[in-house]
Amino acid sequence: MSGSHTQRTLRSVNWNMLRVLVQTVVSLGVAVIVARILPPADFGVMAIALIFIGLAEILSGMGVGTAIVQRAELSERLIRQANVLALGFAAVLFLFGASLAYPAAIIFSEPRLSSILVMLAAGIALVTATSVSRALIMRDLDFRSLFFVDTAAYLGGHALTVIVLAYHGFGVWSLVLGALVANVISAVILLWLRPFRITLSFGDFSQLKELAGFGGVMSLNGLLNYLAANMDQLVIGQAWGQSALGYYNRANHLVNLPLAKLASVLTSVMFSSYAEIQFDIPRLRTVFIRVVSVTALLIFPVFSALTVLAEPVVLGLYGERWQESVILFQILCLGGMPRVLLLLMGPVIQAMGHVRAELRLQAVYMAVVVIGALSAVSYGMEAVAVTLLLSAMLLFLLMAKLLLSLLHMPWQQFAKAMLPGVLLSAFVSIIDLVGLRLLGGLIDSFPLLLLLSIVLSGIAFLAGLWILPERWMQGTPEWLLSRYAHRLPAPIRNILGRRFTLPAHSGE
Repeated sequence: MSGSHTQRTLRSVNWNMLRVLVQTVVSLGVAVIVARILPPADFGVMAIALIFIGLAEILSGMGVGTAIVQRAELSERLIRQANVLALGFAAVLFLFGASLAYPAAIIFSEPRLSSILVMLAAGIALVTATSVSRALIMRDLDFRSLFFVDTAAYLGGHALTVIVLAYHGFGVWSLVLGALVANVISAVILLWLRPFRITLSFGDFSQLKELAGFGGVMSLNGLLNYLAANMDQLVIGQAWGQSALGYYNRANHLVNLPLAKLASVLTSVMFSSYAEIQFDIPRLRTVFIRVVSVTALLIFPVFSALTVLAEPVVLGLYGERWQESVILFQILCLGGMPRVLLLLMGPVIQAMGHVRAELRLQAVYMAVVVIGALSAVSYGMEAVAVTLLLSAMLLFLLMAKLLLSLLHMPWQQFAKAMLPGVLLSAFVSIIDLVGLRLLGGLIDSFPLLLLLSIVLSGIAFLAGLWILPERWMQGTPEWLLSRYAHRLPAPIRNILGRRFTLPAHSGE
């Protein structure tokens, strides 16, 4: 891709943003439709299966793809060696995932888990086998191609297949086969874009060992984080059964939707971008501060609004039989902001090569989550959700301390970068709270209440940008608009120009 580092990064973010927008709309639509067809128990079974199969997914390729993106220099020979390694990992991980099938079915007293895990393991093997092809595309910051890959897989698998099969009575198998179809579509297109090139003569193993070493630590890092993130569901599923887990899973899904989409937009792009400038600390610091400031401004208000509007969000989307998910959703939303920041910090630490330091922190986090979840489960699902919130806060503080020391950045500078988002979130929360009190007494329909609440939140967000003093916003809205105002219609640009200082000609 041509252009400067900043231009290529912004183009990649734009394509990833479009990809995420499509997936968010489709995912939310599918979730609403399927939640009204399938019972909570089916989502509980799928949640258990995905927890187990996720162990294999985190280990897919042993981080070889990530190591390829991070590596400063990459030869054709190393690419071919990495493909052979990925193919071997694919076979091992299929066997690993399949080996979990029978024990999982026994532990959770659910016979269907055995066949489900084998099917999902096959999909993970495809992901692993094509991990190098995906990494090469990411390394080139060619997220335009990834947009088409993932959108095709998402529409064909997670949307079309799931809805059609659920409608025709396939139950939990509609979710399983949808995931498998998505993996097949993705693998086919990736191999078409970056053909599978291998070598049978390895010769010098030194570079491959370095690649596998970095990737192995990355995989262990991801594994600990994944286990910690899913320990709550494992504990609840074991203690309270599939129906209870179904309620918890749907609440967790709604919270993770904006987090997952944010991760999709930023983490892969920024990891690739940070890797290019990994030795330029001042530039890394500047870019990271800007990313934190813009992300906090856009995402913090989303979680504050979701926390206030928990009831109309859950019941308006899923229906009134999901009432038990409301309080769980509200608690989990409170952990959204620290988890957003964790998503922003990880790529910087990893791009700088300090994955072992991050691994130690993830180990501490894992221990705290396990002990907390096991201790709290007897008090109910809400208590488990609270332990997850407190654990996320702890990991945020530990990761922030590590990253700020690496970037030679004081805490005050980090906090100042978050300030516009925090203030705008408080403003939106107050408006939403007042609006919900007024509308809730007049409207009985939760879908209509949700729709009006979304409109009110959007108006509150724009009003906050307009009303809050410029010195509080620290120029963040102007920076964002300077990159995207040129895409807006002229009348809107003129209106924005009355409040914000915009360049005469904006561009990437």
